[in-house]
Amino acid sequence: MILADDEEGNAVVRVGEDERVIPKESIATPAAPVSAMPPMSGLLSKKEARDLVAYLAGRKKDDSAEKHK
Repeated sequence: MILADDEEGNAVVRVGEDERVIPKESIATPAAPVSAMPPMSGLLSKKEARDLVAYLAGRKKDDSAEKHK
């Protein structure tokens, strides 16, 4: 995980518990971070996305209420 760039433009990264500095000369081409979440654009309209969030939020409340009976 890249934490930051230092004042010289080097990348400061965390590998496990260690922090390492990667010299900017060693970085061929910086790439945008990759998400594990698939792209969602075009799958749901804004209204469908709001409806889904409302449904899931309601389920969480329903599930927690049942556990306490």
